Amino acid sequence: MTLTRDIQFVFEQAPASGQLTQVIPGIDWVRMPLPFALDHVNCWLLSDDKGRYLIDTGVATQETFDSWNRIVEQTGWPQKLLVTHFHPDHSGLAGWFAEQDCSIVSSEIEWGIVQELNAIEDSPYQDFYAKWYA
Repeated sequence: MTLTRDIQFVFEQAPASGQLTQVIPGIDWVRMPLPFALDHVNCWLLSDDKGRYLIDTGVATQETFDSWNRIVEQTGWPQKLLVTHFHPDHSGLAGWFAEQDCSIVSSEIEWGIVQELNAIEDSPYQDFYAKWYA
């Protein structure tokens, strides 16, 4: 038996980069810009009466730093960050959030990869990813 349900799309167009867009109370969508062909990553800021929780961060670019600084001026720093996986568009600012006393939550395997990749110097890191994506 197949269930058919009507899907309702809440947004007619994508939100502006680096801005909070409320999906429902307690769940905000943050569409962070990326400096390559895939032009954005979706991050999520969750909140309840106990605090704020972030899912993913975007890459470490000045534009992303500036966007998060504007957002945390409005909302305050999240207490926890869930890094879903090691890709730099999802984990790129995890260290920066950790420096702000934000606890990091991730799987042991994914976090291990994040740490290994972040230990690579800039130029070899770029070479590594160029080969990976090729």
